[in-house]
Amino acid sequence: MFVHLWKYLMILSAVLGFLNYNNATGEEVAKNKLQWPPKLSSKQMPLNWETFSPRSEISPQFSYSNKIFRNGKGSLVLYGNDIKYCFGGWRTLVDGIESEKYYAFEGYCKAENIENLREAVTVFFHWKGNVGPEVAPDCVRRLEKTADGWYRFSGILQAPKGAQSVWLELTMKWSARGKVWWDDLRFMEVKKPQPRRVKICTTYLFPKGISPEENVKEFCRIIDRAAELKPDIILLSETITVVNVTTTYQQAAENVPDGPTGRIMSAKAKEHHVNLIYSVNERAGRYIYNTEVLLDREGEMIGKYRKVYIPQEELFGGVSPGEKFPVFDTDIGKIGLMICIDTAFPEAARALALNGAEMIFTPTWGANPVVLRARAIDNGIYIVNAGYDVPSMIINPLGKVLASADKTHGDGLAFTEIDLSKEFRQPWLGNWKNTVTRMRRVKPYRTLQEP
Repeated sequence: MFVHLWKYLMILSAVLGFLNYNNATGEEVAKNKLQWPPKLSSKQMPLNWETFSPRSEISPQFSYSNKIFRNGKGSLVLYGNDIKYCFGGWRTLVDGIESEKYYAFEGYCKAENIENLREAVTVFFHWKGNVGPEVAPDCVRRLEKTADGWYRFSGILQAPKGAQSVWLELTMKWSARGKVWWDDLRFMEVKKPQPRRVKICTTYLFPKGISPEENVKEFCRIIDRAAELKPDIILLSETITVVNVTTTYQQAAENVPDGPTGRIMSAKAKEHHVNLIYSVNERAGRYIYNTEVLLDREGEMIGKYRKVYIPQEELFGGVSPGEKFPVFDTDIGKIGLMICIDTAFPEAARALALNGAEMIFTPTWGANPVVLRARAIDNGIYIVNAGYDVPSMIINPLGKVLASADKTHGDGLAFTEIDLSKEFRQPWLGNWKNTVTRMRRVKPYRTLQEP
C-alpha cells in the first residue's frame, strides 16, 4: 500500500511541478507532443525513438529500463560504455511544429558517475524545415535537482521562422562510466511568455571629496534624482565613502549592513521602494573587505558580495579577498555582483552566469569599457556598471551599450528598460546564453600548473 501511495505522490508531484512551470514561464495551449511513457516494441524498446552517434567507436550503450523510473513505467538509458569521449543519444522527430511559435520542454534524468551534469548531459533541438543552414540547434538551460533525487531540465524555445518539425535529442558526452536515465518527458506548445520588464538605473557621480559623510549625502541626492525615473533597481559606484577623500580603508570600514552608511542606504531604498546596490569597506573581525550590498525595496539586505580579486593598492591597504560568487533571487530576476577589477577576469562573470545570474551589477572605479562589453558577450548576459574613471553603462547580451553616463555630462544617470524574456539569437550560434552554458568546460582549468 505504501509503495502505491508513493508512486501516486510522485506522479502528482510531477503534474503539479509542470503546471507551476507553465504558470511561471508560459501557458500551455496544447497536449504533450511526445507519447510518454512510450509504447514498446516486442523487444521491449521504445517505439518512435531512435539512437544515434556520429561514429560507432564513440557510441554510448542504449537500453530501456523498466526497473529505474520516475513515473512508474520505465526510462531511456544512456551508458558511457567505458569510452572516455563517448557521444550520442536518444532522439525522436516531432512533427507539427509551427513557425515562430513557442514550445516548452520538461524532462527528468537520474545520473550516476557523472562529474559535471551540466557539461555531460544536454537536450538538443534540431529544427527542420525552411530554416536555412545557419540556424544552430537550441538547448535548454534550466537545470535543478528535485526532492526525489532526479534532475529537471526545462525551458521555453521559440521555433525559428520556417520550422516545420524538430529533432528532440537527449545526449550524453565524454563520461566513460556515466549513466543516465530519462523519464517524464514533455514537449508542448505554449503561449508567448509574458515580458519580464526591468527598469534599470545606474549612476555616474564623482563626489567632491569633502568627507566620507558628505560623499554619502551626495550619493543620496543622486538616488533621489534616479528615483524620479521610477526604476526597479539603482546602482551606485565603488566604495562610496573613500572615493576622492584621504580616509583609509581601515578608517572607513563599517559593519554591514547595519553600519552608518548601511542604515542610510536602507532608508533610501525603503523611501523610494527600489532595489539598491552600493559598495563600502566592511569590517568583519580582524578583516576588511570591499563589499557590495544588495538591498530590496523595503531596505532589507538580500545579500552581499566581497570582492574576490584584490588589486595591489587595496592589498597594501590591508583589504582581504572574498571567496565566492553568489547569485541572489530578487523580485526582478537573478542578480550577480562583481566589483571593478573582477571584470578583468573572465572567470568571475563566467561563474555568475553558470550559477544562474540574468544580470550582473558591478560598481567600478576604473574598468575597461571594452572588457565590460566582452563580459556581456562572453556569457550572453546583461552587464550594468557604475564608474568613476569609466562611463556608467547598461550593456545587453550582444555587447550593445543601451544607455551610458560619463564625466563629460557631470553627475549623470543612465536609464533603460530591458525585457529578460527576450532571446538574442545569432546565426550559427543560436541563443548564445543557452549554448555557452552547455559548451563551458571546467576540468581543463583545474589542470593549470603552478610556475
